[in-house]
Amino acid sequence: MAFRVKNYNPLPDLAELTTVVPAEDDTATSHQLNVELRIHPHEIEDEVGTVMVSFTEATLSLELSGLSVVPKSKLGQPLVTPNVRKITRERVITAAVDETKEGRVALGATLNAVTPEGSAELSRGSSTNVAQSTTVTDSEDITSSHIPVKAIGNDNWLIRADGGGPLDGVFLEYDTLCEVTATWGQNHLSMTSSLYVRQRHAKFDFTPKPGLFSGLKSLNQRRLMEILISKSLHNAISEAPFSGSICLAESEASDEE
Repeated sequence: MAFRVKNYNPLPDLAELTTVVPAEDDTATSHQLNVELRIHPHEIEDEVGTVMVSFTEATLSLELSGLSVVPKSKLGQPLVTPNVRKITRERVITAAVDETKEGRVALGATLNAVTPEGSAELSRGSSTNVAQSTTVTDSEDITSSHIPVKAIGNDNWLIRADGGGPLDGVFLEYDTLCEVTATWGQNHLSMTSSLYVRQRHAKFDFTPKPGLFSGLKSLNQRRLMEILISKSLHNAISEAPFSGSICLAESEASDEE
């Protein structure tokens, strides 16, 4: 079975989504969905100024028709495992010596040294105080891994950068997002991948053209501008009403039969 793919990327400098379904022979019972996904900050020039657009989080959504996901085939499954904690303990011992002398007396013999006159000096009333202190330092090694493309249920994948910074790079390089198999009795088969960003995960830095207006001074003005920019991005890609999420790209693969 062959699939025809249509990729829709109206803002490729900002986000680009491409899918490929490799051809399988007639005996194959499943198909791979391979995806390339790149997201970058980008400057957009407009009549009123320049907007630097970046995203901190995105969602890759998969909608299937006549198909279902093969179990255990999803990329980025966050399988829960028992936590393993490694503790390294370091022990430091510090010794302090305090000596006081209150006079000396001559003795006829000594245990350690003999003077030329055959006598020795031993400190009378001398005292030696030794104080010891122990310091224990614990250091804990915790191993954690970041999943840039994580399956989160309902055939969605969460896209995040390590550390919560802006998304900037190639997150999928024709990796197999999942495998799908046909549902019994269905004639038309299709899978649509869509890249969404919520408005609160979109960051805008607006620089107006000189002399156009004084700029965005208040917080309410900036929020209004962000909403308008979000709606503008959404409307450039989708005809659906804006509901707080921006659809950045779509890719549809359907059977040719």
